[in-house]
Amino acid sequence: MRPLTAAVLAVALALPGAAEDTPRDFGLRETAEAELAQLEFTVRGAPAAIAAITPRDLTVRLGLDRIESFRLDRLCPAAAGPRDPTVLTPPPQPPPAYFVLYLDHTHLTIEGRRRAFEIARTLLPELIAAGGRVEIVSNAGSLSTAAPFGTSLAELLAALDRIENDPLEWDLYGATESSRVAEVLIEMNRENAIETAIQTARRFQREERWRSERSLRRLTQTVGRLAALDPPKALVYFGDTLRANAGEHYLAFFGTRARLESTTLSVMESEALTARLAYDDLLREAASHGVRLFTVQAGGLDQPVPTSGPSLGSFLEADGDLLGSTVRFRDAEATLTSLARESGGASFLYASRPSKIADRILGDLSCVFLVSFDPAPWKRDALYRVSVSVARPDVEVFARGQLVIQSEGARRASRLAAAFAAPSSAVRGLGVRSSLIPIDFAGGKFRALLQVRVPGLPLQAATWDLGSTIVTGGGRTIETSGRVHIPAPGGPAVLESEIVGPPGALRLVAVAHETVSDLVDSSHERVDWPDPGRGPASAGPIAVLQPADAVFVRDGAVRRHGSLALSLDDAVRGDRETAFVSVVCRGGNSRAGLRLERNLLGSDAVAFPVTEFPGEHGRCAQVRDVVPAGTLGSGEFAYELRVLSAERELARAERVFFTDGPEPPSEEPE
Repeated sequence: MRPLTAAVLAVALALPGAAEDTPRDFGLRETAEAELAQLEFTVRGAPAAIAAITPRDLTVRLGLDRIESFRLDRLCPAAAGPRDPTVLTPPPQPPPAYFVLYLDHTHLTIEGRRRAFEIARTLLPELIAAGGRVEIVSNAGSLSTAAPFGTSLAELLAALDRIENDPLEWDLYGATESSRVAEVLIEMNRENAIETAIQTARRFQREERWRSERSLRRLTQTVGRLAALDPPKALVYFGDTLRANAGEHYLAFFGTRARLESTTLSVMESEALTARLAYDDLLREAASHGVRLFTVQAGGLDQPVPTSGPSLGSFLEADGDLLGSTVRFRDAEATLTSLARESGGASFLYASRPSKIADRILGDLSCVFLVSFDPAPWKRDALYRVSVSVARPDVEVFARGQLVIQSEGARRASRLAAAFAAPSSAVRGLGVRSSLIPIDFAGGKFRALLQVRVPGLPLQAATWDLGSTIVTGGGRTIETSGRVHIPAPGGPAVLESEIVGPPGALRLVAVAHETVSDLVDSSHERVDWPDPGRGPASAGPIAVLQPADAVFVRDGAVRRHGSLALSLDDAVRGDRETAFVSVVCRGGNSRAGLRLERNLLGSDAVAFPVTEFPGEHGRCAQVRDVVPAGTLGSGEFAYELRVLSAERELARAERVFFTDGPEPPSEEPE
């Protein structure tokens, strides 16, 4: 990879073992103790009936199995029964509830954004008056905490004012969705332009999936930060266009015949299914930590395009309004409804009244029962359906739909992230990220280079404690940590470590603590590494690398320039060389030759030479494609890797990314 000409940063690595350079001890200790799993649910009914509930009245099931023995705790005054006026002891008070108001600007329409702030301002005094502690989180270009957990109404309202008027907290993607739908429809109504319409729909589907997965990852990260808090805890999500099956609605414009004949539409169908992985991760995180999601579709619905009568093109031209299909509205509503239902919360669609939202949220958390039980009979990190019923006709029970009993490794990762993600640490996230660069796969395990990085800070000197915990599907953890000292302002830091682990879904938790300013941050990423033994071939994941000037630390050695793996949220610099790295494997004992096709799709398309993968070269091989600097302009791209045998496609991997223009020249520090 060609080096870039840039100013060299003065750096120093703290020597291991020196007392003053010992990474900060956050007091995290694993001890042997009796382990209990917990499940909370809401009870409604007359106070006397609620107070009379005993464990014998309840039937609690995980999957098909009943929990035979459990402890029941009541977290509501109604469960204590009527108060005796002759007793001076005050009635029991429910524990404080924790509320996160989460504004997802990427998926808010213009009207939805306006009403989201209106509803949030109405909710705040109600939640605080009920004894709640409220945090405000904003998702736009980056994820930021506008206000940490607190009870000051004035401070929380001021935080809402700040983000409402901050240009960095605007994102017009949700507001411009109708124009994208209209563009597909217009192409469909042009003569002999069906293929152009398909490619336009494919481009919009890729972008929607990328943005939706980013939003869901950030939402999952926010839910994970609530792990250490006691129940009840809830997140109120404001968004209009979030979909678990991101971009699938574009397929609704093409008939069955087109789907059978078009390879592109077939790929879109399969990717609409895999787009749900980020959505499933969010539900799993909420089920692991007992967080209820209350979803608010603040903008309501637009009028859909008619599906009969004049042609869609004529309708759009005559009406002059850019409208969409009914499918996209239905998909968004289904996603918001299922998020709430499966987590034990509630959904508010069609621009519900703020007073109704406040009453429902407070009502759901006003009387919570907590079931504690021995988790030994159940698998760790598995998702179980939850069923709770009560043998009393005058009482209603409302429970979450799913529960995950975390393994020791998953709990450790959550605790580590919570320890670093202190609510009072930073208003805006620092931008810590972790990435994997595939190297090889052998002996049933992958080998990859792990990078944990943080951007530079405008400090005269910075000392970083960096760490990462990777939780595998079996609950095993892979951990790495280190310290980097940077005596110059603005220097990014990258901690590298070669790791080995099993294939499957991997959860990457990156943490960072800057000891001078005491700023801390954490992030969650998901990487899916396919198992070559489960198919004729496998490909992926795909890492995107670009040269960067930073402090790279690996096994005690320091270098000031290297290849940086970009996270899914990062924009690619078009004026820098870009490399795409993956690992391709044959499945089982097959020795058949494979053909690798790689294409870069976008406004500046690039086709790489076809590579033959003959049997004598081993089972797996690293694939690396390089795009010269200046090749890619601004826009959206997708790097596709296909593994074929003859004309049959055996495996496929794709990485969607966006490119930005050149960085402005940096100013010299005074």
